[in-house]
Amino acid sequence: MAQPASMCRKVDVLVHGSAKKKPRHPSPPVRDVAFLWGSDTNATSYVLQVGPSTTAFTRFNADVGNVVTATLSLSTGHYYMRVVPYQTSTALTPTDFSTVTV
Repeated sequence: MAQPASMCRKVDVLVHGSAKKKPRHPSPPVRDVAFLWGSDTNATSYVLQVGPSTTAFTRFNADVGNVVTATLSLSTGHYYMRVVPYQTSTALTPTDFSTVTV
């Protein structure tokens, strides 16, 4: 399937603020990370996938709806991410992988 010209081929990432600890949790510091991507004219929803490798999306792997941005709180670490646009229940061409170190 040809890639629509309007589809962004990468995910832009913005890390917000300084590291913060979540209250009452002995977990590592977390930061809010904003993910932004271009729209696909054929998409009805998008699945954001985030994880420690390009094959393990263990931090986040869910439909975020018909939007082009999402914000997650991530622990310190290095992450790979991509977005898979969907047209109803059919996956379209995913974005290229992007990386971020939190």
